[in-house]
Amino acid sequence: CLEELLDLFREFANDSGGIKMVVGNTEVGIETKFKHAVYPRMIHPSESIHSLYDIFSTESNFHIGACSSLSMLQHKCHEFMTSSSSDPLSSQKTRTAKPMHDMLRWFASTQIRNVACLGGNLATASPISDMNPLMAAMGAILVLASRPSADGAIKRRHIPVSDFFVGYRKVEKLEHEVIERVDVPLVKPQFEYVAPFKQARRREDDISIVTSGMRMTVTPAEENWVISDISIAFGGMAPKTVLARSTMASICGKPFTADTFMHARTELQNEFRMPDDVPGGQAEYRLTLACSFLHKFFLHCLA
Repeated sequence: CLEELLDLFREFANDSGGIKMVVGNTEVGIETKFKHAVYPRMIHPSESIHSLYDIFSTESNFHIGACSSLSMLQHKCHEFMTSSSSDPLSSQKTRTAKPMHDMLRWFASTQIRNVACLGGNLATASPISDMNPLMAAMGAILVLASRPSADGAIKRRHIPVSDFFVGYRKVEKLEHEVIERVDVPLVKPQFEYVAPFKQARRREDDISIVTSGMRMTVTPAEENWVISDISIAFGGMAPKTVLARSTMASICGKPFTADTFMHARTELQNEFRMPDDVPGGQAEYRLTLACSFLHKFFLHCLA
């Protein structure tokens, strides 16, 4: 049960070497084989701990078990996208599931997706992660579980994905905490738009150069549409997944027009200007990609 798993983390988290949760072994396997990392204690959570593996929808959220495989998440997204039209939440489920499904289509390879999990992808905190910017833009909330005492109740802490990444491969998670699930708010049935973006050197089975997730809400005004809320997150533009806060501020409250997005691209260039010797290189190319993603998002919303 979850309590027993959390007891193990409480007992060994601060011991020499700590304890490492392994689900798909897609990251830990590389660290141990090629980087010679040593983890004296590794644990794989049982699938009988349903809160770690279940994927379901409520009236307000998608609840994604942190240990469910990405292939299962992709399958569930497809189910939500093709749910019965008699379901009053059918439109919201489709509009929420589609961007996740579209991004997972190009996530690594089928073999990786069959074993890797969303919780591991978040905890690894790769600065070029595919899913992390999308989760941040969609306003997803992480549920972190712990059990401070053996005879006590489970304590849960909620933190937005956008605040989870605190540095290069560093996250806002205590050693004795476990990522239990990810709660993704349902997209509104109309006037709210979400889209993922990714550019790599080849279409399939390759790491990203720049990734992004974008979400926007518009409201009708007298003469046009006004952008009432917007969230823009990037991977590959900083040592961690980041929100383009200055660019978001320059757009929010402005009319939904080509001019607004043209000025926003200028603001984006100023916000993410990188030196030529930035890790990963291709500073100008990456900045150009980020601006092109913003323009493509504008066209996506128009369509």
